Amino acid sequence: MSGRSRPEPEPEAAPMPPPPAEFVLIYQQRMKSGYYCPLHTHAHFELVFHPSGKGTTRLAGGTSLAFGPGDIVLYAPGEAHDQSMETDGVDHCIQFRVPDAELAAKVGGHHLVRNIRSRAVLKELEELTHWQEEDSAAAKDLRLSALLLSLLWEADHKDPAAPDPGFHFASAARQILATELDAPPPVKEMAQRLGVSGDYLRHLFKRHFGIGIKEFSLEKRLEKARGLLLHSPLRLKEIAAACGFANERAFCTAFKAHAGVTPGEFKRR
Repeated sequence: MSGRSRPEPEPEAAPMPPPPAEFVLIYQQRMKSGYYCPLHTHAHFELVFHPSGKGTTRLAGGTSLAFGPGDIVLYAPGEAHDQSMETDGVDHCIQFRVPDAELAAKVGGHHLVRNIRSRAVLKELEELTHWQEEDSAAAKDLRLSALLLSLLWEADHKDPAAPDPGFHFASAARQILATELDAPPPVKEMAQRLGVSGDYLRHLFKRHFGIGIKEFSLEKRLEKARGLLLHSPLRLKEIAAACGFANERAFCTAFKAHAGVTPGEFKRR
């Protein structure tokens, strides 16, 4: 008989632990100045990101929270709250469950997070409206868990003695441009929303992000256009409108200048 021994069976991989947070739903709403949402509750945690607009939310216990562009408000399950808008704005709302008791306590301990400075958190917040396009529920849970952990870390470690309002204005402008891709506001209008001058906003944006406002806006709109060309049946005219271009010709010209090929050639390749 052969002296060769039978190979040992491969050990089974340990199952992945469940994510600490579970995605429920996300939605976006645009609100005009003077809009009022009456007192209401949700069955799950809710994170409301305000890329633009100023207003106030009041909690049932009497606490009043004033929020502005770039701020995040967190509500615990069953926590009654309302919202009133002082200026036009946009809300990105995520509802989620937190089975992890320790994380749930930390999330419930924060109501208002201001002046997000982490580039990674800012980028993820910019991408919130695209989460619905992700087919995998597990991927949404992991993205949400990472976002919450990063957000809480920053809230707990931010140095209140060294605020940077300039970065707050620049990041708020970046978020507006990244979320309002179909109708990017002119610099003057955006500056009025934020309460600063157009020249000052241009200076802050360039200083903090190393790119001009118009260049950044164009990059984000072309990024969205590439995704639509690859994954949607929309015609060029419809893609141009969805990405904030005046017409199909302007879109094609800008696309070729940056990609080196026309939108049609890009789609075929």
